[in-house]
Amino acid sequence: MPQLVAFGRRWTIGSDDLVFPGLMEIGLRIIWVVAVSVVFHHHKDAFECSDGNLLYTYIVGLLSLLCLNILTTAVIVYTSMKGSITFDWPRRHIPKLLYIKFTTSLPEVAWNIIGTYWAFRKFNGCDLEVVPIVKGVVITGWIIAVVVTFGIAIVFDPLGGQKDEHSRKHAYSLESDDREQAIIGAKTAASKIWEYRFRVLCCCVCCDEQSTDAFSGISKIFSDFFKGVDLVPTDIAAGLILVYREQERKNNRLSIVTIDHDSPPARSQSSYTFSQPTLQSSAAADMEISSSYSANGLVISPGPSLLGGQTQTDIPKPWMTIRNMTHYMKYAMASYGWPLYIFSHLATGACHLWSQCRCCSCIDSRSDVLHDNCCQCHTAAIKKFTNIHADDLVYVSFHNQIFEIPFFVAIDREDNAVVVAIRGTLSLRDVLTDFNAECEELTIEGLSDTCITHKGILQAARYVHSVLQRLHILDRAFEQAQQGAKLVITGHSLGAGAAALLSILLRPQYPDLICFPFSTPGGLMSLNASKYTQEFMCSVILGKDLVPRLGISTMEDLKANILQALHNCDLPKYKILASGMWQAFCGLSKPSEEKLSFKVQQPLLSNISIHRSYTNTQNNVRAALQDAMMASEQSHITHPTLYPPGKILHILEKETSARSCFGIPDYYAMWSRPEEFTEVIVSPKMLSDHLPDVVMRALQQLEEKNYAPRPPSTQPPTALSM
Repeated sequence: MPQLVAFGRRWTIGSDDLVFPGLMEIGLRIIWVVAVSVVFHHHKDAFECSDGNLLYTYIVGLLSLLCLNILTTAVIVYTSMKGSITFDWPRRHIPKLLYIKFTTSLPEVAWNIIGTYWAFRKFNGCDLEVVPIVKGVVITGWIIAVVVTFGIAIVFDPLGGQKDEHSRKHAYSLESDDREQAIIGAKTAASKIWEYRFRVLCCCVCCDEQSTDAFSGISKIFSDFFKGVDLVPTDIAAGLILVYREQERKNNRLSIVTIDHDSPPARSQSSYTFSQPTLQSSAAADMEISSSYSANGLVISPGPSLLGGQTQTDIPKPWMTIRNMTHYMKYAMASYGWPLYIFSHLATGACHLWSQCRCCSCIDSRSDVLHDNCCQCHTAAIKKFTNIHADDLVYVSFHNQIFEIPFFVAIDREDNAVVVAIRGTLSLRDVLTDFNAECEELTIEGLSDTCITHKGILQAARYVHSVLQRLHILDRAFEQAQQGAKLVITGHSLGAGAAALLSILLRPQYPDLICFPFSTPGGLMSLNASKYTQEFMCSVILGKDLVPRLGISTMEDLKANILQALHNCDLPKYKILASGMWQAFCGLSKPSEEKLSFKVQQPLLSNISIHRSYTNTQNNVRAALQDAMMASEQSHITHPTLYPPGKILHILEKETSARSCFGIPDYYAMWSRPEEFTEVIVSPKMLSDHLPDVVMRALQQLEEKNYAPRPPSTQPPTALSM
C-alpha cells in the first residue's frame, strides 16, 4: 500500500510484496547454480568437442547471470522488507531495482536461446551424455520464464495506466457538472473493467440475456466496493489478520470466565450499533477514529431492545432435533454429487461409487435424471450418501446455468418424507448467482410488510419452484410416498438460501412443510421475513463460518475495519503475513496480548522528504478510511441489513488451551438469533467451517453425545462472543 508504480503504470502489488516471491526465486536459482556447477565440473572433457567452445560459453555465462540475478533479487528482498504497510518511503528505490532486474533478465533470455540452439541442433558433435543434461537446463530456464510471465500477467492492472490514473484524479478536481460527468465516466470505466474480468474468468458461461444482466450487476457491486481504495490483495490479507487479532483481543476483554468447564462462555452484556465519527483536523482524526471506531467497526452501547426474557418464538419446535439435522444434512451433501463424495472418502470413494454407477446409461437413460454424465456418477453419489433405493429418486436435475441450480426430489422411507435437496455453490455459474447480491422485494402471504431478499438466490429459488410446478414433481412424489408424508426442503450454502426462499414460495400450498438450511448465506432476507420463517425453518451454522455473515453492508463494515487496522499498524507486511500463515496452519492457540497490541508509531522524520512522504501516505489512508466509514453507514441505508432465516442452531467449538494442528474439535451448540450474524468474524476457520463435510462431522459428534442445545440467550447479541 499504495500500489507499486513501475514501467509507467500501477500494478496490483505493493513495493512490500516482493519478499516471499524473491526468497523463492533465490532458493530456486541457488539449486539451479549448484546443478549447473556439478554438470560443469563432471563433464570438463565435453568442451573439447567441435561445439565445445559454444557450450563452455553458454555454461559460464549462465552461471554468471544466475549469480548476478541472485544478488539483485537479494537486494530487492532486503529493500522490500523495510518500512510498514502505510510507510513506503524506505522502499522508494524498488522501481529502480526492478528496472535493474529487468535489464539483467534480458541477457538470461538471450543465453537460453543460445542454449536451445546448441542442445536441439541435429548435429553438435559432443558427448551424448551431456546433451540431455543441457536440454534439461534449457527447458528449466524456459519454464521459469513462462512462470514469471504468468506472474506478471496476474499482477497487471488494466486500470493502472498513467492516462487512466490521470483521468481518475482529474475527475475529482473539476467543477460541479463537469466533475460529476467525469466521475460517472470513471465509474463506468471501472464497472466495464470488472465486467470484462468476470467474463474472462467465466468464459464458458453462455452469453444470454440473464448472463449479461448478472455480469452487469456484479461488476457494479465490485466497482463500487473497491472505489477509491488503494489496496492490493496482500494488503487485504494482512488487514484481515490484523482485524482477527484485534477481534480476539476485544473478545478476551469482553468474555466472562465460565464456572463450569463444560458449559460455553456466557455472552457479553453489550450490543453494538454503528456510528459515524466526524473527522476534522489531521491530528483529531487519528484520535477520533481510534476512539470511536473500534476494530470490529462498531461502537459499544447498550441494547435494550433484546433484554427481555424468552418468548414463544424462542422455543424450538419438537422436530428441531440434532438427529433430524444430521439426517437431512445427508441429503444436502448428496446434492453435490460425486465430487463431494470423492472428497469426503478420498481413499475408497471411487471404489464405493463405482458399484452404483451405470455404464453407458446415456443409451438407455431415465427420463427423470437430467444432465448427469454418461455413467450417472452424480446419481450414484446421491444413493450412496442417502442409502435410498433408485426407485425413490423422483426427479434429479444437474442442469446448471446462472440462476438455475441443480436439485433432486426423493422419497425418504425412513422418516416418511418427500425431500427436495438443492445444491450449493460448485461452479462459476453458481458463484455469479451468489455475487448477484442486490435486493429484491418478495411479497409473503401473512406478512403486512414487504420482504427484502437476495436477488440472485431468489431467482434460483423461483427457477426450482417453476420446475416443480410445471412438471408436477411434488404431486408425483406424494403419490409414491406413504400416507401422511411430510415435505422437507434442504440445502447447503447457496442451496440453503434457495431452499429457504423456496419454502416461503411453497408454504401457501404446503403449510406443514419444514426446511433445514445448512450454512445459509447471511444476506438472504429482511428481519421480518427471518422471524416469520422461525415457525417452519431450522438453520444450522457452524462456528465462525464467513458465508452466514456476508452481505453488502457487512462487507462495507469489514472494509472499514481493514483500513482502520492498517492505519494503526507499524509492522512490515511480511511479518504480518508470516505470523498469520503460521497461526492458520499450526498455531491455533490465541495470540498473546503483547503480540496483539497495536501502536501508532511515527518514524523519526529528520528528513523533510521523508516527512512529506509519510504525511501524504497517512493522509491518503485517513481519507480512504473516512470514505469507507461513510460508505459503510450509507450501505445500511441503501442496502438494508439482511439476515439468515429461521430458528438458528449455532454450533461452536469449545475453547481449549492447546490443540494439535490436526486435532478433532469438541463442539457444543446453542440457539441463536439472526441479529447475532451481522458482523464478519475473521478467523483461520472462517472458510473451513463452511465446508459441508465439516458441518456433517460436527452434527454427528453432537448426535453421538445426545447433546441438547442450550436455549436462546436472554442477553443481547454480541458478535465477538461468537
